[in-house]
Amino acid sequence: SRVVETILADGLSLPSAWTDQYDIVSSNFGVIYFPKVGQGLSEMVKCAKPGGKVCITGWGNSDETQAFSIFPLAMKICGFYSKWIEAQSGARRELLALAGIDPDDNFLGLGHQRRKHRGRMTPNYFCPTKRIASSESLLRSLMIDAGLVDVQVIGPITHCLELDHAEDYWNRFVLASPNLKRVVNQCLTKEEALELKDVVFRILQDVVYDEDGSETSSDGVVLRSSAYVAIGTKMQT
Repeated sequence: SRVVETILADGLSLPSAWTDQYDIVSSNFGVIYFPKVGQGLSEMVKCAKPGGKVCITGWGNSDETQAFSIFPLAMKICGFYSKWIEAQSGARRELLALAGIDPDDNFLGLGHQRRKHRGRMTPNYFCPTKRIASSESLLRSLMIDAGLVDVQVIGPITHCLELDHAEDYWNRFVLASPNLKRVVNQCLTKEEALELKDVVFRILQDVVYDEDGSETSSDGVVLRSSAYVAIGTKMQT
C-alpha cells in the first residue's frame, strides 16, 4: 500500500529541500486564497522539476459562484454584517497574538497602511481569507508571471448543484462550514440565527432556475458554480 505523507509548511516559503523535486505540483482551490497569490505560485514553480507541470484551480467571480454569495448577502440584509466584520477583526488579533505578534505594533517597521493591510490578510476563525476571482486572463497572467510556459487555461467549467430544499443549502454551506457555523453559533443570538436562516431561504426561493436557465416554481434549488483550471510547464534549465 502507498504511504501518503503530509507536512505542514508555509505556502509562501516552501522548504528549499523541495526545490526541483516534483513532476507535478498542484493546488486545488488553495493558492487562490493566499494573501499573495503570485508568491505562492512562484513557490510551487520552485518545487517542480524542470519540465514538470504546475496546476492550479480557482473559482470564478461572484456571478459565476452563486452558492458562495448567498450567506454574505443575507448577513447584509439582516444588518449583521458589521457584527461579522467585528468578529473577524477580533479573531485576527487573537491569531496574531498566538503567533507572538502584537496586533498594535508596527509590522516589520512599516507604516500604518501596511499594518492595516497585514491585518486584513490574516486568516481567522470566522471567515477565510478572501480569494481571487479567477478568469482565463487572470490565471494565464499569473502563470506566465511565475515563469511557466505552454500555459493552458480551461474554463469556465460549470457545475449545477441541485438541492431538494433550501434547508439542504443551510445544512451544507452553513452548518457544515466551520467558519460560518462559528458565526451563527458564537456571534448571533438564537433569534438572530433564525432570522438569518429565514432570509437565506427567501434569497434561495426568490429566483430558482432549471439547468437550461429557465425559471421554475419547483421547491428545489439549483445553484451554478464555475471554476477554472490552469496548467503550465516549468522551463528546462
